[in-house]
Amino acid sequence: MQRDFLTVFEPSEFEGLWSELEANYKAGRPVVIRGRYTVVDNLHFDIVGGWQVEIVWVIALPIRLWRAALPARTAAALPAWFPNYHANDLTTHMELSAFSQLISWITQQYVVKELREMLEQGGTTNIAV
Repeated sequence: MQRDFLTVFEPSEFEGLWSELEANYKAGRPVVIRGRYTVVDNLHFDIVGGWQVEIVWVIALPIRLWRAALPARTAAALPAWFPNYHANDLTTHMELSAFSQLISWITQQYVVKELREMLEQGGTTNIAV
């Protein structure tokens, strides 16, 4: 790919996002990060930069907090790297159900709160999922 082919946000802002991601992961918490990011020009995707967007990042990584709340048999049946699967690697009903329950838990416990606060504080009204 050509240089900056996938670049949409100001690269210098990535370090703060990465630091927050690492802190949540190391603490065993869900990685749900809300922040403002500067959009840059991207000719390939016809994006005009020079403005900011508020985003709630939700990144599915192993979460000790969630796993600790599972019944022991269920936790033992999931690999240590769960939920880091490719979509076609979820092959059993148990894996699919656990993944669905994890995403529902993250959404209900963390994401909905962040989105509501963002919208109540006058954040963007265009929500892309």
